[in-house]
This record gives sequence, structure tokens and C-alpha cells, in this order.
Amino acid sequence: MNKIKIFFLLFSLILTGCSTASYIVKNKSQTIGLDFTKGKWLLNEIDCPNSVYKQLKDKVNKDFGRILGLRFYKIGDVNSIILPKKIEINSSKEVLKKINIGCKGYDYLINIKAIIIKEEFGGVDISSSNFKTEKTNQSEVVLEVYDINLSEIIYSQTISGSTKLFESRSDVNFSKNSNMLIIGSYKKLMKLLEKKSLN
Repeated sequence: MNKIKIFFLLFSLILTGCSTASYIVKNKSQTIGLDFTKGKWLLNEIDCPNSVYKQLKDKVNKDFGRILGLRFYKIGDVNSIILPKKIEINSSKEVLKKINIGCKGYDYLINIKAIIIKEEFGGVDISSSNFKTEKTNQSEVVLEVYDINLSEIIYSQTISGSTKLFESRSDVNFSKNSNMLIIGSYKKLMKLLEKKSLN
């Protein structure tokens, strides 16, 4: 068998064992973006699994640094901030008032949380093609922005990414694992945010 035939055989085997990821925008009521043209922006510590922390942090810093330039600050680099390490999503008015007190001199706080909801198979799944129940990987990323001066949430969006593995003709299946779904969800979230925002 020549090399071209071997290549096409391997390619077809990969295709029969691939599952694609789907992404869902959860907060349909968030129809407007943000005004990135003014104010000092502060990024809170990202709340996510350790296994994807560095990759997600690098992407977040690069994206917001590009959009905001010298008006972008990271909480770990600022000594005058007094905040809890983790701020829960959809925080109460009391927490928002504490943010107001702890972040004097800044206008907006960016809070990002990523979670793995299900992880039932890896990026490469080597198992019998005769399994009867579908397997699912699912992750989601939430981004909230607080107006520090008004003690209000001014932007909130969640994107959920998932991929399913059904009974397959192949014993080798390629798919996105939960960490890859976190990165994919974050990319979709930022694309949506930039599309609706002023920058």
C-alpha cells in the first residue's frame, strides 16, 4: 500500500472517531457590551481549575491588555487593593459595596470563573466501540464586570462548551477534553463581548 493510501486510511479513521464541540450562550438578556474607551480596569484573580489556570490567565491578560492598554491592571500587581481572593458570581449588594471600598481609585473590576461540569472521557478516548451510553465533557466560563463606583454588575455572560461521544464505529475517538472546552468557551465569550462593545 503506498503512502497516499495509508494517509487517506488514517485520515478516515480519525474522522470516524471525532466528535465536535458545541457552545451555548446562556445569558440571552445580555444584549449590550462594555465601553472599553474609559476608566481604569482591574482583573480579579481568575477562579478556575489548576490544570488550565496558566493557559487561561495568559489568554485573559493578552486579550484585556490589548483592548485596554495602560488602563489594565491585575489584582496581584496592585498593593492597595483589599479584596477576598474569590468573589462569587452574581454577588450580593453587600459584596459589591465591599468591592467599592476595597478598590478605590479603579472604575471596573473583571471577574472570571471557569468550571468543569462533566469529564467522562479524555481528548483521546481508547475504549470499546460497543459502549451503550453516551459520554459527555462539559465546561463553562462566566465573565462578570462590576462598576466599582456604582456598586453594580454591568456585564454578565456565561458560555458553556460540551462535546459528546456516542456509540462509535471506531475504538479511537478524538475530542476536546474539559480544559480545551474551557479555553474554547472563553474564546467564544471574548469574541461575543468584543463584537458588542465599544473599544
